[in-house]
Amino acid sequence: MKSLTDNGITSFEDIQTEHVRNFIVKISETRSKSMDDVIYTLRAFFCYLCENDLYHDNFWMLLAAPRCRDHHVRNCLSSEEISLLLGCIGRESSDGKRDFAAMYLAAVSGLRAGDIASLMLNDIDWKKHEIRLVQGKTSEPLIIPVPKAVLNAIADYILNGRPETPDKKVFVRHCAPFRGYHDGVSISCIFRKYLKNPVRSM
Repeated sequence: MKSLTDNGITSFEDIQTEHVRNFIVKISETRSKSMDDVIYTLRAFFCYLCENDLYHDNFWMLLAAPRCRDHHVRNCLSSEEISLLLGCIGRESSDGKRDFAAMYLAAVSGLRAGDIASLMLNDIDWKKHEIRLVQGKTSEPLIIPVPKAVLNAIADYILNGRPETPDKKVFVRHCAPFRGYHDGVSISCIFRKYLKNPVRSM
């Protein structure tokens, strides 16, 4: 916040790309070894602002640049860790129903976050237990068989948790305006939120 006030910024709406870029350059002078944490925190911060309608841009292109790491990339989650992650999601609330359905679909299908964010209601063939979509990254059509348990979780969200909205995307924001996610950043933020639980302590 000090960086914002030093630049005369008193409202989130006044933040521009150059402010974020200049902040990254300045902080790298003293925290070169922890820039991965800095970028992660910035992503989470702007994701939160967008989710709560406090800002309109998550600066994904700026904050997605590859960075050098001093540590190994973590292995994929094991089946036991995935089960633990899904188990820690409270499914009583509407948010929980959405998060559980999205994470369950991701775990079973391997779909990219962007494809889950852009999934449309008519992409789901309930009778054939399939999802048919065009992949955002490759523009290739894809047909995925989906277990009944996953479809049940999605149906539970649509029927009992999803806000009333004309938006045709399956997963939508739960604060007005109730619209679908712009990209996969919000889905990734959902994953990170639950990853903070002691999944890796097993």
